[in-house]
Amino acid sequence: MNIASITTAPTATRDRHFEPSRCAKSNQAKAMVADILKQVQNYEKHAKLRQRTRKAKDQLTFERQIESLVCDMAYQEIANPSGFINLPLSKSILGKKDRYKSRVLCETLPDIIRRLSSREMEFAVMELGAKNPWVPSLSKQTTIKAGKRLIDRIHERCLVLLDFGIDNYDGELIKLKSSKTSDFWSKGKLMAYNDTETTIRYREEMEAINAYIAAADIEVYGDSSHVKTYDANNRRLTRTFNRGSFEEGGRLYGGFWQAMKSEDRSDVILINGDNVVCLDYGQIAIRILYGLVGATLYCDDAYTIPGLEGYREGVKMVINTMFNVNSIPVQKPRGSKNLLPRHMTMTDIIRLISDYHSQIAPFFFSNRGLYVQFLESQILITLLTKLRDLGIVALPVHDAVIVSVEDSKQTEQVMLKVFLEATGIQGTVSYD
Repeated sequence: MNIASITTAPTATRDRHFEPSRCAKSNQAKAMVADILKQVQNYEKHAKLRQRTRKAKDQLTFERQIESLVCDMAYQEIANPSGFINLPLSKSILGKKDRYKSRVLCETLPDIIRRLSSREMEFAVMELGAKNPWVPSLSKQTTIKAGKRLIDRIHERCLVLLDFGIDNYDGELIKLKSSKTSDFWSKGKLMAYNDTETTIRYREEMEAINAYIAAADIEVYGDSSHVKTYDANNRRLTRTFNRGSFEEGGRLYGGFWQAMKSEDRSDVILINGDNVVCLDYGQIAIRILYGLVGATLYCDDAYTIPGLEGYREGVKMVINTMFNVNSIPVQKPRGSKNLLPRHMTMTDIIRLISDYHSQIAPFFFSNRGLYVQFLESQILITLLTKLRDLGIVALPVHDAVIVSVEDSKQTEQVMLKVFLEATGIQGTVSYD
């Protein structure tokens, strides 16, 4: 088997942002971090850089900073040795209290980097950033990359990308975004929030899911250049809620598989050494709503509308629009020009859909799409938890999961059972 995609990476020279959650995964990488940590502490003592011993909590942060910096520089050296790592060192950023910020990104970080890049250490190379007061967009962040002594240790230990991972417990797993400023597709900003029993439960669920996926036997293989951009160690998932509510959105994001094209996943991912398949809940939003109102959906395909036969994909786009707006749209959805009948207006199309799905019509044009998405996400969390308890590795993609071919039939059965228990009506599952 060729696993070049997880031991090598593209040779582009583009810089990237610092990944504070990077950590040592293999014993070889952990030994390298421990060795460098010891040398930095001896250097501090010898150069009398500290007046007193760090408190226990500060020592843990210090050790995590060393591990994060060393591992991320080593990762970059292996993946793209000509590129640098951008990172913020301003007090306004590092000193700010923020639940979304990694504990690595605190006010002591610049001192740690200075130690690693000192002439005595040579574990890092640092180029200080510079502000451009006239054109802020041209300001340059500080950059770092592996120094000579770190590069030597990478080669001595024959380290590869597989030797590094992501710390699932570093950084917020439950994110809350503010209301969008314009239409449905605009981006909200991350919001501060106080923990409740609900958010604590959500975080514990994500920690358990991440821990299971992190320990799973998952590989990415193949020789093509686009496959080599995916790192099978990148498995950390976060859950994002929207419009300032923990009952809006709630989808899971992150993980190397989510960035892949759907047609690539079955070609390049292995779970437990087996090929994979993607199982997708069909017409999930409509079926959830029928369950909410206690109605029965008598058709097999909710997107096949009388009078609009042959235009399924266009109908799907229109229905999604109808869930996510406050008023009846006049224009057809962007990109649907060839997917809907040209002789029919948007009003005509909406009338046919509304008449056919009259039992859930109150949800149309009510901007409840994100609430429905929340219900979808709750079903998915339940599904992932049950599959984990059965020993089945599942990689989520919104309302679908990627599983091994061997586990696909059992997964389909669990998906249908979970959906029925959550909504009271039968679901449908397709193989993508």
